[in-house]
Amino acid sequence: MATIHTRDQLLDWAEEHAPRPCIRRAMDQGGVVNYGWFHQVTNKIGGGWILEVFACTTRKTYFIAVVPGRLGCTHRCYELDQIPWEHWMGQSMNSRLNFGDEPRGCLAAKLSLTRS
Repeated sequence: MATIHTRDQLLDWAEEHAPRPCIRRAMDQGGVVNYGWFHQVTNKIGGGWILEVFACTTRKTYFIAVVPGRLGCTHRCYELDQIPWEHWMGQSMNSRLNFGDEPRGCLAAKLSLTRS
């Protein structure tokens, strides 16, 4: 099982294991934003990192979650319909990987949910 400690390791693993070939291509050719650690990525899936992948050629945006494996199991990668901002934990983490590329924007998105 690959160990993920840096942004580069996260992106390399996600590109290799993306749920669809079009997402793999987009990661290779487009832009990727790491939004950091979320304690829950869907109602049925535990914590993981969420990435936004932008495909330059099609101008499509994908959201994927990389969920670490437990006790020797391999990591998993899922495509998401939306980002669960209410579960973002980046501000309470010590690691830049978990904090994400744009922590201020993530915190603002999370706070806007609590104010509405």
